[in-house]
Amino acid sequence: MKEIYDVSALILTYNPNLQKLLMTLKSFLLQKGLLLQIIVSDDGSEENYFTEVERMFKKYNFTKYKLVKNESNVGTVKNLIGGLAVCQGKYVKTLSPGDFINGEYTLFRWMQKMQSEQLVAACADVIYYRTRKDGKQEAVSQKTHPQRKNLVGRKLKVSYLLCDDIFLGAAIMCETKTFRYYLNIISGKVIYAEDNVLRLMVFDDKKVGFFDEEAIIYEIGDGISTQGSVKWARLLRKDWEAADKIIINLPTKDLEFKNKFITIAKMKLENKSNQINKLLRYCMISDIFFYKLKTKFNSRLSSKILPTQWLSRLQS
Repeated sequence: MKEIYDVSALILTYNPNLQKLLMTLKSFLLQKGLLLQIIVSDDGSEENYFTEVERMFKKYNFTKYKLVKNESNVGTVKNLIGGLAVCQGKYVKTLSPGDFINGEYTLFRWMQKMQSEQLVAACADVIYYRTRKDGKQEAVSQKTHPQRKNLVGRKLKVSYLLCDDIFLGAAIMCETKTFRYYLNIISGKVIYAEDNVLRLMVFDDKKVGFFDEEAIIYEIGDGISTQGSVKWARLLRKDWEAADKIIINLPTKDLEFKNKFITIAKMKLENKSNQINKLLRYCMISDIFFYKLKTKFNSRLSSKILPTQWLSRLQS
């Protein structure tokens, strides 16, 4: 499909909260400096709120949008693929209701970073927030360790694929054609954890970088990966193992690395966590081992005051 926009915002919904959905959309509608397309792809919700969504677009005189409706629940990956089928942006940024772009020029700067360094994917820092039972909100900032920001090539592969030091899926922006390519590889095998595509990209030595801003405000305690459900933890682990199998079957010239990946994947299946730690300690290259030691004793989480002025604009 011809690319005619800078970025496609792809909002994935399933039985969404209307207020959160509209706030997420508004965090895109307020973006400046780029040509934006917005797509809402619904995964068979009882109520998709498309009427209210179109009313908001009309309020902002925004016409560059598409609404995609799945008649039944097909899972995150297939819902994504359906939304991507109508994406016409060079880059795609996915989010879910309740998660927001942080600031009005953020997507523009993120896109510039990807363009200037010719990245297929770029990851950012995140502000996590939760709403307490008393209605008050609290937040923490998750900063990426400085050591990881500059990892490339083999060191990035060791950190990301062997040490499982991965980025939050909501904090990733991708080149659309590359994202589409890898989603099609995992489709039918990985159902919910679409961020596994970045693991495939790293294994394939695609150019992945870092956007050094708190670009996303991310809700915890409500989504698939943060609600603490035993059921979802099991399903996500199943997706992870399916992605491991896909990676093992990908062609590569780096057979030494692939053999290490296979060894660790098998040990995870057998739940041999102690052996994995020993393997990471004694078999990985030393600078990654010391990198892991530094990150272990330097927490990347810190208390954060939410950007209330920006959130007020999203709520108004």
